[in-house]
Amino acid sequence: MWLLGVTVGLAVISSMTIAATVGSLVPMVFALIIIDPAVATGPFVTTSIDILSVFFYFQIATALLRL
Repeated sequence: MWLLGVTVGLAVISSMTIAATVGSLVPMVFALIIIDPAVATGPFVTTSIDILSVFFYFQIATALLRL
């Protein structure tokens, strides 16, 4: 049962790390290509974080729980 806790904990840590990275880099990239970062960042970051978080959770669960 503790392995499930480790899996969820690692998934949360990886999700927050990716969210911070994407959330800080995407506005800078949009500013470089002259797109308003305040308008364009929200939907892009939300969608990408949702997709990447689920992907990393499934990868970690597959590796640790041998599913």
